[in-house]
Amino acid sequence: MSNIIVILFVIIIVLYFINFNSVQHFEVHNETEVKIPVKTIRIENIPNNQNYLQLAQIVIKDIDGNNIVPTRVRASEPWEEASNTNKAIDGVEQVRSHPDIYHSKNDTNVFYELTIPPSNISSITIYQRDGWQDRLQAFQMLLIDANNRTLHKQPLSADPIQTYHYKK
Repeated sequence: MSNIIVILFVIIIVLYFINFNSVQHFEVHNETEVKIPVKTIRIENIPNNQNYLQLAQIVIKDIDGNNIVPTRVRASEPWEEASNTNKAIDGVEQVRSHPDIYHSKNDTNVFYELTIPPSNISSITIYQRDGWQDRLQAFQMLLIDANNRTLHKQPLSADPIQTYHYKK
């Protein structure tokens, strides 16, 4: 009888930690078809909102499911050198804590911008900082073409992992 109680106790503890350590993944399937190739992906403050931008990783996929590697990164000044702009594109696809993230120094007029070869994208996944996820709700993501026209604007959420899908 005591062995059964010990086994049940171990199962309860394991299930607790699996649930506690699980990360919620938010997905949006946009009805907007982005037909014109995207050249720039920009994350910026939503007007009249301010907060620090904290990004663990941004993953961009083309219509064949391949990663699109940015050719240029521009961003607001980082909090410190350890949390520089390259942290969000270093290939580590997971939620991470500070300083292994990009963290803006200021909370106003903040932006993070990726230039990519003009591409038809199928999805963008954003991994947030571990903790402080509510901050990303003050931001929006813009998809911009080579003529600097905004093709799509997406408010971001507080979810630790967010994937935005676009029609092919």
